[in-house]
Amino acid sequence: MLLRFRFSNFRSFRDEQELSLVASPLSELPESVIERPAVPDGILPVAAIYGANASGKSNVLKAISFAHRAVRDSFSRWPPNGPIPHLPFALDQTAKTKPSRFVLDFLCKGVRFQYGFAADSAFIHEEWLHTFPHGRQQHWFDRKRGSPIQFGRMMTGENRQIESMARSNSLFLSAAAQANHPTLSDLYGWFNGPAVDDTPPLFLLPASARLLQDKGELLQWIGKILGSADVGIAGLRVKKKHFKRNDSTIVSAMSSAFATMAPDQTRESFEQELRDSLVEFEFDHRSRVGAVALSEEQESDGTLAFLALLRPVLTSVRNGKLVLIDELDRSLHPLLAKQLIQIFNSGRANSGGGAQAIFNTHDTNLLGRDILRRDQIWFTEKDDSGASHLYPLTDFKPRKGEDLESGYLQGRYGAIPFLNSEAILKAFSDPPPERNGSVHGKVKKARKR
Repeated sequence: MLLRFRFSNFRSFRDEQELSLVASPLSELPESVIERPAVPDGILPVAAIYGANASGKSNVLKAISFAHRAVRDSFSRWPPNGPIPHLPFALDQTAKTKPSRFVLDFLCKGVRFQYGFAADSAFIHEEWLHTFPHGRQQHWFDRKRGSPIQFGRMMTGENRQIESMARSNSLFLSAAAQANHPTLSDLYGWFNGPAVDDTPPLFLLPASARLLQDKGELLQWIGKILGSADVGIAGLRVKKKHFKRNDSTIVSAMSSAFATMAPDQTRESFEQELRDSLVEFEFDHRSRVGAVALSEEQESDGTLAFLALLRPVLTSVRNGKLVLIDELDRSLHPLLAKQLIQIFNSGRANSGGGAQAIFNTHDTNLLGRDILRRDQIWFTEKDDSGASHLYPLTDFKPRKGEDLESGYLQGRYGAIPFLNSEAILKAFSDPPPERNGSVHGKVKKARKR
């Protein structure tokens, strides 16, 4: 479980920021606090991030996602001689030359670990792993560019051999996982997530359909959830995708490209494999004459977004994984968004107690009572230099039962857009002239005649 995440010099964030999922001593919604011996204050299963457009909300999720992907992919997928996908703060020349830094505090099998690294576009400058069994710190390894890695006595295994494998642009932890390091395998498993990246929900639909096509019981369960959500659905299944002319053109072009890379297989066989692998959902809707089948194309965006999130949310709850959701309110009714939050906050639904969700949203309805604790609410805001800042609602010490929605909309906690309404209205009342061929121009010419 994630306890804290710190990062700096990444995208719109220049200075170090911290997102904490360690509970504060608050009395509301006690069932939303997960108890673990290693964390006396308890752990929060949900964090919600609010802020104006372009304030940095999505970049918090991207930072967490980048740290996970670096552990998973830096050794096996990043080009050996290629650049690290480093995206520093771009509005400061000094920051552009410095590494980005990421630090994760988390629980793995009940033990607290701290893992961190610093990287620019060419090198891993630092990397370290410390653990805190019984509250006492142990150094497992410390890496600094240009020096041999220092290994603690608890780090048994072929450490030096793996060190020789780890490139200057890949993480030691990533290389150790590929070499099946006996001490680090469980830790790598913790990073083998999150269940949802920062991908918009609707982009997850094709993958969800492929994964569910042979899982009848799970499809039936998801259909029941959709039916309980009052979206009019009585059943759900996966079928082969019906191709339109444009789809067939794309598949044919892809098949031709693949065939050139594998001359032993014909373009026709590639095309057939692609057609067989592409599937989509079909929905049975309740009506007065019985169930009526509707395709994905006929379904509402809200239903598709809810469906796209259900599978990864289920994966998270079953396996105790972290879920990142960018723009939870995108196409989702507020009641459906509330339901997804309650799945994580509920001790009954999140029975394993390890699933967590971090999301951003503009949905102020979720600031109402009995949905989020005060310590689960965070904000992002940009300063005059264009740098984003992340801060918690608890910095403002709101009272229990305070109307958080009104307070946020009134600007009491910052993180809202400052609009010059008069200037916007004036601009639209006097728009620039259209170019040649506009109706406005033709009317003027007619009057001159």
